Amino acid sequence: MKKTYTGNLFALILILIMIFYKYFLSLIVIKLPFSKVIITVFVLIIIYALPIIFYFFTSKASIADTFSIKKLKPVNILLVILISVIIQPLLMLISTFSAIIFPNNISSVFEIYSTYPLWFVIVSIAIIPAFCEELFFRGIVFSNYRNVSFFKAALACGFIFGMAHMDGQQFFYAFFMGTIFCYLVYKTGSIFASIISHFIINCSQSMIAYGIYNTSEISSVATQTQVTAKTLLTAAQYTLVTLPLLMLVFYIFHRYNNKYLLLETEESLDFTLLPTNDKVINTPLVINIIIFIYILFISL
Repeated sequence: MKKTYTGNLFALILILIMIFYKYFLSLIVIKLPFSKVIITVFVLIIIYALPIIFYFFTSKASIADTFSIKKLKPVNILLVILISVIIQPLLMLISTFSAIIFPNNISSVFEIYSTYPLWFVIVSIAIIPAFCEELFFRGIVFSNYRNVSFFKAALACGFIFGMAHMDGQQFFYAFFMGTIFCYLVYKTGSIFASIISHFIINCSQSMIAYGIYNTSEISSVATQTQVTAKTLLTAAQYTLVTLPLLMLVFYIFHRYNNKYLLLETEESLDFTLLPTNDKVINTPLVINIIIFIYILFISL
């Protein structure tokens, strides 16, 4: 079995498990005498754990190599943190544009989470997804794209990451960030780069949303989540101000890793530019796309 096929197949398995839980198993789970949010967090871990365990059981792949487990240099930690902070206005702009077309379902999720302690919100929205999603997408999926060019690998992995959110409003945002996460892992050779970035982005946004929902009336919050010309202009202005700085930090990050780490020569992340018979677009990916389009259609 070709490696890109394997990566796409396990992405399909994950999405099918998500669909099974969301539309079937959740109807039973919500009747259990436990907190809905706590059950959701627990199920999230199980949903990611099952295909990860199955992958290593069937492939006999190296855990260290698949997950790109490598210590990050202090300079890279600082640069990843800076990128994760400065990139957020751009993410806000992408999310705002998406909300013009698709409904903002995430606001209703935050409304529920706002009734829980902040530490629980951070654990469930920032810490757990940062580890589970990165181990799967930048670990299992991304590692199976190492026999195609990095450009194709990053776009494909980001695209699958976006579809896995099964939400139109989050798709473009997640697609973009999934591609950036791939770049961080590729240049540093460490999955901890994407885990840190993922955590910072989710944590900061969940804290902001938590603050809004706990200091405003529900009607006021609903108004704030609606896309207006003012919110779009504000997002564009913040992006224009921070974009030059973001590009500078990315440039420093790129030059630092090229000069001192020389990861392009490391076998563990050897994305070849040589032509191969391994194609990015295959049956599992096509099925994923069809499922995602169907979910978008029924959500409109």
